[in-house]
Amino acid sequence: MLKLIRWDEWYDSKIALFFFVYYYLLLAHNKVQLQDMLSLLPLGIFFVSLASFGFMLNDYSDRFIDKAAGKPNTMNRLSNQKQILVLTIALLLGLTAFIPFYQYKFAIIFLFLSYLSSILYSTYPFKLKEKGTSGIICASLAQWVLPTLIVFSIFEHFALDTILFAILSVLIGLRWILVHQLIDRSRDIQTNVRTFAVARTSTKTFSIMRTLFVLELLAMLGFMGLVAYAISLKALVPIVAYVIFEMYLLPFWRKQGFRRILASYDFAPLADLYFFWFPLWFSILLGCLNPWFFVVTAVEILWKKDHIRSDIRFIRLRRQHI
Repeated sequence: MLKLIRWDEWYDSKIALFFFVYYYLLLAHNKVQLQDMLSLLPLGIFFVSLASFGFMLNDYSDRFIDKAAGKPNTMNRLSNQKQILVLTIALLLGLTAFIPFYQYKFAIIFLFLSYLSSILYSTYPFKLKEKGTSGIICASLAQWVLPTLIVFSIFEHFALDTILFAILSVLIGLRWILVHQLIDRSRDIQTNVRTFAVARTSTKTFSIMRTLFVLELLAMLGFMGLVAYAISLKALVPIVAYVIFEMYLLPFWRKQGFRRILASYDFAPLADLYFFWFPLWFSILLGCLNPWFFVVTAVEILWKKDHIRSDIRFIRLRRQHI
């Protein structure tokens, strides 16, 4: 089942970013009650269901292409009826889990747009994933931006920080989908799938990713500056710690080369900061306000164990290569 929804590709990344926004908004609104913790459960089920639907729908739409290219696609192991069934279950589970949040009108709008963008990205006759620029924008909206805006809508929080984080989410989404397309580029060429990366040379795509990364870094620093102003300078602790950590790893990064680092999921710069360091630290800050929230902190550690292992691996690799 986990392979069917491609769990390993998103469980500790995309959803982690949405939870980070939730933690931040709790701190910004000085609202750390037990009910807020309990709301994480249906919200988490919704995000899992939304991501599962999007990834399964994409695999469903690509099942014949992937079979021709010899690319693994778990959907091909199921009968057509079972494929439709699992998609329907994921859709209904997500809509049901979202019941506690239907009172927020903007959340419903972004909910609708989230599912719509997934459909437009993956399915014919739209199949925007094969439409170049519109494809990578649609992927970014579906997988990162719109779900983030759902969280802001639940808090009815629309301000400059919302805009900055939406911009940051767009940039993160664009960079990550381009990494994915670069990895799949040879197979996409083989099956005549015209993605953004296929329509350009690898060098050109990397150049675009490098520009996106710089803009992303600026957007992240701008957002965190607002966070520090709204909450406390304590919010910047992960950035300071991360800079120190990356300076320690710098000799290893130099040997790998920036292109190797940026264009792969193995190293994925800033990923551990976004998906582990930020959420963990903000859950600790919330725990200081309400000790019950340290339960969430414990979940954060268990949930993100792969990020912990990855950072430890980087330390070991740095020692081996120096």
